[in-house]
Amino acid sequence: MRLSWAAEGMRLDLGAIAKGFGVDRAAEALLAQGAKNALVDLGGELRLLGAKPGDPASPWTAGIRDPRGTGILERLDLENAAVATSGGYERFFMYNGERYTHIIDPRTGLPLKDGQGSVAGVTVIHPDSCLAADALATTLTVLGRDEGKAFLEKQALGLFTKGIRVILLTVDGDSLRRIEYNINQSGELTVDEIVPGS
Repeated sequence: MRLSWAAEGMRLDLGAIAKGFGVDRAAEALLAQGAKNALVDLGGELRLLGAKPGDPASPWTAGIRDPRGTGILERLDLENAAVATSGGYERFFMYNGERYTHIIDPRTGLPLKDGQGSVAGVTVIHPDSCLAADALATTLTVLGRDEGKAFLEKQALGLFTKGIRVILLTVDGDSLRRIEYNINQSGELTVDEIVPGS
């Protein structure tokens, strides 16, 4: 494959999924050398191989950060999994009193606006691919809650959906609404939604 640029100064930025790809390559290198237990972390994208060593061994612990604050909203105890998160956690800007994330909606060419009903963060737990988790987290952030759910329902036999867990945080006034999607190995989708204050 060969790429060419129409204008000088153009460049290709694979930041949207490059971290997930890099994490998978590092994990493959470790597995090829016989590693049974390892944690690979590249800017918050994770591959968790085996379990955390100890006597006895225990699951690896990861956390879902508050996209609007500094604390941890939820703790994840995982083994043999890949984790990727997308959202306006660290890279955002304010314009005319409104917050915009660094994520560009390819349908409009504009950055995503962070406001009522918008997706503040998406964490995907995938059984074996950080690249797939990374791509899905970004896709669902752009699509939003309703289109994202429809996308998951249509992808039942696709790369993204077998045995995954998705935790989606949407803006609900001054709170965050948590929606969890689980897609089992048969491609069946279950939804669990927690409404703030309930």
